Amino acid sequence: MIGRIMRRPKLEILDPEDIQQIIAAAYDLLDDFGVMVDNAEALQILAEGGARVDFDNKIARIPADLIDNALQKKPSAFAIYDQEGQQPALLEGDRAHFCPGSVALNILDSETQKIRPPELEDLIKIVSLVQNLENVHFVTGPIVPADIPKPLLDAYRYYLIMLNTTKPLFAGAFTVDGLRVQLEMFSVLSGGEDEFRARPRAVFAANPTAPLRWGGIVTQNLVDCARFGAPLMLIPMPLPGGNAPVTLAGTLAEHTAENLSGTVIAQLINPGTPILYGGGAILLDMRYGTSCIGSVESHLLGSGYGLIGKALGFPTASNIGQSDAKRVDTQAGLESGMGILLAALSGINLSRGPGMMAFANCQSPEKLVIDNEICGMAQRFIRGVECNPETIALDVIKAAGRDAKGYLTSSHTLEWFRKELIFPGKIIHRWTAGGKAKETSAWDRAQSEVKARLDQFVPASLPAEKVREIMQIMKSYAQTKGVDALPEVSGNWIG
Repeated sequence: MIGRIMRRPKLEILDPEDIQQIIAAAYDLLDDFGVMVDNAEALQILAEGGARVDFDNKIARIPADLIDNALQKKPSAFAIYDQEGQQPALLEGDRAHFCPGSVALNILDSETQKIRPPELEDLIKIVSLVQNLENVHFVTGPIVPADIPKPLLDAYRYYLIMLNTTKPLFAGAFTVDGLRVQLEMFSVLSGGEDEFRARPRAVFAANPTAPLRWGGIVTQNLVDCARFGAPLMLIPMPLPGGNAPVTLAGTLAEHTAENLSGTVIAQLINPGTPILYGGGAILLDMRYGTSCIGSVESHLLGSGYGLIGKALGFPTASNIGQSDAKRVDTQAGLESGMGILLAALSGINLSRGPGMMAFANCQSPEKLVIDNEICGMAQRFIRGVECNPETIALDVIKAAGRDAKGYLTSSHTLEWFRKELIFPGKIIHRWTAGGKAKETSAWDRAQSEVKARLDQFVPASLPAEKVREIMQIMKSYAQTKGVDALPEVSGNWIG
């Protein structure tokens, strides 16, 4: 008889009383201090919903009952689907998923190991790579290529990604019309708006600005996504000592208020809008004036707001698991390894970090394949230790006697070793040192692994009529922006 599975290893850095104190402070902030919303439509929605709105100063004061009603309406879990609609990423409970960091303005060049602006070919390379990383579950727009015409940046990146990959997506836009054309293309890809809402392919970012401000474009994107029924990830990014209290508890209170304000707007527009309670808390290193996302304090904040989000009944997301290193070195492994494991132990449902470095402003293909291994190890760790008569294996121990060789040939070993153990790829050096095998560095092995994974890439197979329709949407949009021809793509990518 199979017994129970041991409790999943879990990290809880805040007591329940601490969480409730922080939530109460966030409620007080929204009711007394309010939130600035630089969007007339959203302010009107808040006023009609019961908020006290100062239209001249664009301040909305949100009472507790309005927050409570929004929390009751939003779902406690939801899924983002792959292109076939068959393998959803379930954002619920303590399930852990990983996504590369997104919208980096630089890339670490694979040949020179120098940081430089990225190009379209780099986007194709990184996205192709992510498609074949088994422990990175989402695809995103990881970089902002400098050679894509600026008016097309928001739409064209995801146009290429949705046509060529199959994994669930993390999306977003810096412009209102860029987001709207993304939604139009996703609708075609899904077979219609109703089908997209039933099986969404993507979750969309909405980033307030600390302290307690929603900019005009970001708010309009939030409004449009909610009206469309698209899942939203709210991503406050408070900076302790910069635009938030230097104390971590104070930053968490501000962060909570910003998340709750976005939730209220979305639920007033469309009750039931899926919300992912996210964040990207960063440390201000006051010695250098740098914003550090790989710091231990950023990990503490990420773990903390994950617990707060769960207490409020949300699935959760974070940006922890990134590094501030400028090379793929010991610091990169240390900071990313700590962050990825702590995110998994905190039960955060979607962690956006693999590949990202240099203050969240640079992507590296080599770091991506290394982080893929770290993500696999973190997934194994949170599976914990299965305890039942079969796994305790008392009979096996007695049968083997004093001869260790008995374990190697045991049928119990053959049955269980692949269930219990994970076997990292060639990135992780586990073979015997010396001998005939050439000793290489982790960077050398990562370079080889990147090339091997890219050779495995096969673009998504989509119905021709959908491809044509999406292409026409993109071409028409480009023409409205004064761009006559779309950039050419290389290799076997559709575009």
